[in-house]
Amino acid sequence: MSGKVEGHKGPGRFSFHGRAGRGEWLRIMAVSTILGAIASALSPVAGLVLSVPFTLMLLAVSSRRLHDLRLSGWLQVIPMAVMLADVGLFYAFQQFGVADFKPMLGGDLSASAVMNLPAKLPDIGSLTVSQWIPIALWFVAMLGYLVLYGFLIFKPGDGGPNCYGEADKRL
Repeated sequence: MSGKVEGHKGPGRFSFHGRAGRGEWLRIMAVSTILGAIASALSPVAGLVLSVPFTLMLLAVSSRRLHDLRLSGWLQVIPMAVMLADVGLFYAFQQFGVADFKPMLGGDLSASAVMNLPAKLPDIGSLTVSQWIPIALWFVAMLGYLVLYGFLIFKPGDGGPNCYGEADKRL
């Protein structure tokens, strides 16, 4: 007996327990991204309001996907911590006068401008070392996300049951 109930589809969308195969992970990532982009384009307030449940759902499905690979769901926190440290470093450097990022961002020091920082870089030769540190950390965080998501997309899950539950029979 496997313990599965006939017709049961697995854990809910916001559950951090159990396992998720590549198919479920890709579907939820795609649908959340598309719906979030549409909601944000229609109304920034709606996009902001929907970002909370979408973020929780994405964290939950990524955690279950890591469980499918016999890994802890807490691994997804590493790139987030690097990005959080980068944003803190960026604002600290700006606040204490170590580096001036206002010319790069056209005077806009909002979080969205910080996240788009590399797209707005001036001449590379004119950057100071103190400006390069947060920018390099941003690239490290983005590389971390690429490695994590590439791993979640391409690595097949375990075929049998593991300590997190039964295997997903789908993709």
